[in-house]
Amino acid sequence: DRIYKVKTWLLECDEKTGIPKREIGINEKGQVLLKMPHNDNYGFWTDSHVLLNEIIEQFSTKKISSEYFEEMWLSFQK
Repeated sequence: DRIYKVKTWLLECDEKTGIPKREIGINEKGQVLLKMPHNDNYGFWTDSHVLLNEIIEQFSTKKISSEYFEEMWLSFQK
């Protein structure tokens, strides 16, 4: 039920294939709402068969560091 509250997505994609591997959903306050895959939740982007180049073509995107992604991933507390 949290997925509808996501304002921004952070995606970690395979550099060679462009396939999303992990994703983080952030609300309008900048708080991590969800991360996937997590427990029995496989993911939205990781289960969509959409590649990074398609995401870049269709949405407003910017590149973030892997360190920032990992920091946000580890900050999630359910």
